[in-house]
Amino acid sequence: VFIGEIVTDMDLDTVLHTDKGCLICGLCVKNCPGGAITDGIIEKEKCASFISQKKQELTEEQYGILKRAKTVFGWDLCQKVCPHNKKVLASDAQKGNTLFCDDVFATVTKENVEAVYKDRAFGFRGLKVLQRNLEIYGESADE
Repeated sequence: VFIGEIVTDMDLDTVLHTDKGCLICGLCVKNCPGGAITDGIIEKEKCASFISQKKQELTEEQYGILKRAKTVFGWDLCQKVCPHNKKVLASDAQKGNTLFCDDVFATVTKENVEAVYKDRAFGFRGLKVLQRNLEIYGESADE
């Protein structure tokens, strides 16, 4: 989700969108490594995206969730599998900002993370969080 505002004095056509709501297909629930989604409610402490951005120490359960997610930062699979998002294209702001699954070590490693992280959107979270997550990701890749 990107939040923004456009201020203009142009006359724009009104487009009404109908909110079809959740299709209750269960794909987001099935693909959630932490089981964070129940009855349309997300438990942030079990959400891989939340956990990967957490500065505080991880619980044993959160450590396991992050390891299963095989991610260094963020977790978008729940969004990618949603039928509502099938025809949505990634914006330029999104491209290259998520360190996700197999391509992680192609761009960032434990050795170069310090040089790279400041220029990326995820850099706000800090070096220690990324180093911790890279370590966990490395463990899951070894299995």
